Amino acid sequence: AMHTHAESLDAGRERVVGLIEAEGEVTLARLRDELATSRKYAQALLERLDAERLTLRRGDARVLTASLDPLSR
Repeated sequence: AMHTHAESLDAGRERVVGLIEAEGEVTLARLRDELATSRKYAQALLERLDAERLTLRRGDARVLTASLDPLSR
């Protein structure tokens, strides 16, 4: 299991939400490049956000869950 400081997790969460809102979705490769980090850490962040039900995996990309998607309201 990986451990992350709450501030780092919050910052990562904000970046993921911002990317998805701007681009419609985010892939692991796109997030890795955006955060200038390794695939390992980008994947761990995405898996955490999936577990929180903030994001949903669709193929190779993540989208925001319907509860947060303004188009679904």
